[in-house]
Amino acid sequence: MEALAVVLPALLLLVIILGSICLIRKLRRRKEALSLEKDLENKEKEMARKEQGQERVGKERKNG
Repeated sequence: MEALAVVLPALLLLVIILGSICLIRKLRRRKEALSLEKDLENKEKEMARKEQGQERVGKERKNG
């Protein structure tokens, strides 16, 4: 009976620790995915700005 009194709290503590580790990993993956998505959006915006800049240069050359 005494062994059970020792084992149960130890198992509970182990489950809590493992659950915390899994949660932390999940949050890190989500953060990484959001970071990659943000980088992609920034690259797309940068490419759009470059294209607009080239269009302006082309229009100025035609008008000039």
